[in-house]
Amino acid sequence: MELNGNTPDYDGQHTKPVNNHTNSRIRLSIIIKALNEQAKIEAAIRSALASARGIDAEVILADSLSTDNTVELAARYPIKIVQLISPRDRSCGIGPQLGFQFSRGEYIYLMDGDMELNPDFVRLALSQLDHQPDVAGIGGVVEEQNAANLIFELRKKSSLAHMRVGEVDRLNMGGLYRRAALEDVGYFSNRNLHSFEELELALRLRAKGWRLLRLPIVAIRHYGHTLPMLRLLGLRFRSGYVQGPGELLRSALGKPYLMKAIKEFRVFLGVIAWWGLLIISAALTPYSLLPLAATASLAIAAAAGMTWRKHNLKLGLYSIIDWNIFALGTLNGFIRRQIQPDGTIPSKVLQEAPADVQCRIS
Repeated sequence: MELNGNTPDYDGQHTKPVNNHTNSRIRLSIIIKALNEQAKIEAAIRSALASARGIDAEVILADSLSTDNTVELAARYPIKIVQLISPRDRSCGIGPQLGFQFSRGEYIYLMDGDMELNPDFVRLALSQLDHQPDVAGIGGVVEEQNAANLIFELRKKSSLAHMRVGEVDRLNMGGLYRRAALEDVGYFSNRNLHSFEELELALRLRAKGWRLLRLPIVAIRHYGHTLPMLRLLGLRFRSGYVQGPGELLRSALGKPYLMKAIKEFRVFLGVIAWWGLLIISAALTPYSLLPLAATASLAIAAAAGMTWRKHNLKLGLYSIIDWNIFALGTLNGFIRRQIQPDGTIPSKVLQEAPADVQCRIS
């Protein structure tokens, strides 16, 4: 069933949960990771509460020190709210692990604060995981709502293998995970990563024999950034998002999945190699125009090739810009110091969910 465009509203009524002991295991934890999502956080929470109806479940907001009204709006709902202590710890990888640190669910659903979750998907995915013990996680169809910039237009037009129905090699854009599988690979999400945290998790899981599936049912509706392309690229650079490939490669050193990680980022690594060769060539032949001519020729050929492939000049040019920005970020991320990914995250609990109630959604 697809989401109908109207998120169910919480009606303020309650029923007693199956288990109300603070430290006991429950069936489901829904983790919402957020940073400055005041415009969308209430819809995300209402959809999570609707998905928790009738299940021994909890909803946890893992907030990365939002500076807007995200937390104040979230506090209107009977959910647990946890928050980082230091803004220096902010990263894409820390939100899931922060929520996991406080969770009790046998199964963990991860979503962003700009998403709406489909309750029908949660119930179907829970049933699938119950009957397939070798499956670590299950995702569903992702409905992208924004194409206001080229990045999201490109995502909507892409037919990536990991977004197709069936067995996949990662669960980008969230999914329902088995706690036992997460504990088997040490931790949920690598707090060092500023992006590609789903890929890093999938590499660890699949290296230990766990499977990942995507079902033919809408799981979430995603409302991404509406910033223009160049501003969004600038935001990704300033936030460290483009460092993710390098951070992941560094974390993969000595691991059995290192070659798979290298293959994943071969385009960025190829751009780095090309610029390295160009610099060496220019240093060895300082008065030659050959390096400059080669660079210009390659750039034109790459832009033409990507334009033909995407059937769109802007998307083709964006791809070339994107490769170079991520190549620079990959270098920065690889040399960046990392800390133990499974260590306790300094954090605080801002709000406890009611201990003796389970939310009923109208």
